[in-house]
Amino acid sequence: MDTECHKEWARIEQTLIRLESDVSELKADIKEGVKALTRLDVLHERVTSNTSRIKRIEAGLLSVIGFVLLAVLGAILALVLK
Repeated sequence: MDTECHKEWARIEQTLIRLESDVSELKADIKEGVKALTRLDVLHERVTSNTSRIKRIEAGLLSVIGFVLLAVLGAILALVLK
């Protein structure tokens, strides 16, 4: 009976050792996941910033194109009315 208890206790100890190892691996995986999420958050902020910058540039270009078209139309109208 005593040897059976020792065998069972040894199995329990081995299970605990494996569980501790698994917990350590999970902790490392969680740390890597947190790092990856942080990098994704930074990238998301950059994309958002670049998107708004692109929209401002696009609006500026459209304004310039509009003024150029108005100037060309004004010049054509001036030539036609001469």
